[in-house]
Amino acid sequence: MLCSFRFRRQQQRQHPLLEEFHGALAHLRFSRRQLDFCDPEFTDATVFNIDAAECRIVAVLKQARKEGVTAW
Repeated sequence: MLCSFRFRRQQQRQHPLLEEFHGALAHLRFSRRQLDFCDPEFTDATVFNIDAAECRIVAVLKQARKEGVTAW
């Protein structure tokens, strides 16, 4: 039974852009949490990471829109 579950899960692969979007969203969430606990010396770097993650999400969404990818 476990083998059939694993097989079905592999068949339900998402589009690479959706996987990239979820990865970028996870990075953004991590960076925002990191801002709560970072030293004052590293605040600028953490804000830079947040900005980079947001830009990555925007770029992935633009590419997905261009390719006609939808989440459903």
